[in-house]
Amino acid sequence: MREVATTATAVIPTRVRFAQAWERGWVAATEHGAAVVFDATLAVVATIDAGGPVEAVSLADALIVADRQALRASDPRTGALRWRIAGEHLACRHAGAWLWTAERRASGALVAVARDPASSAVIREVALDDPFGGSEVMLF
Repeated sequence: MREVATTATAVIPTRVRFAQAWERGWVAATEHGAAVVFDATLAVVATIDAGGPVEAVSLADALIVADRQALRASDPRTGALRWRIAGEHLACRHAGAWLWTAERRASGALVAVARDPASSAVIREVALDDPFGGSEVMLF
């Protein structure tokens, strides 16, 4: 068996709902609505306040944070807000050149949306069947 040495550790001051790896480090979503971006050495690069519990994050050129109030794109190095879309956003994931999101509209409809991650412009969207109502969504 091979032993792998620890190369970095980080202490997060509040409880974490989930953490996700990305090509340049990690992002941790706290119970209090912060998304904390770490580099590969686990130094804190930026902290983004979502204002409430984070449902999902996706990182590429921007940090995308989905929660029950909005979908936000921020610079992962500075935390500066690039764009924000109000509404109930359940999931997000970069795939190729697109940002996929799952949203619950005011009418209760569950919708999968492909967006341009730079501008948030809608490229395509499709309604999803939700026969039981209130379904949660995970994008893989």
